[in-house]
Amino acid sequence: MASAENKIRVKRKGIPLSPFSFLFKKKKHVINNILHNWQEYGFDVDVEEEEDKDKRDWSTARRRNYYQVETKDGRVFEIFQDMTDLTREGWFLTKEIVDE
Repeated sequence: MASAENKIRVKRKGIPLSPFSFLFKKKKHVINNILHNWQEYGFDVDVEEEEDKDKRDWSTARRRNYYQVETKDGRVFEIFQDMTDLTREGWFLTKEIVDE
């Protein structure tokens, strides 16, 4: 899910810092409203077998802050900040949500 092709640049403002706009494929999207936000904690290793439980440790843990945002032009996106490595700026576009 978190790949270079869906990496975005995010500008934040406010207290607490929240996404204000993001740049994806050279197009700027200004956020009008944060519709929903949540945190996800888990492991990159899916543990199904008992013998694989030892693969769950701090090195495979992940923490993400997700936001469902509406832009000024009415589009809705899901983005997240990867908080696993705080030394890097890790923002990603998960998907655009389209009403059908």
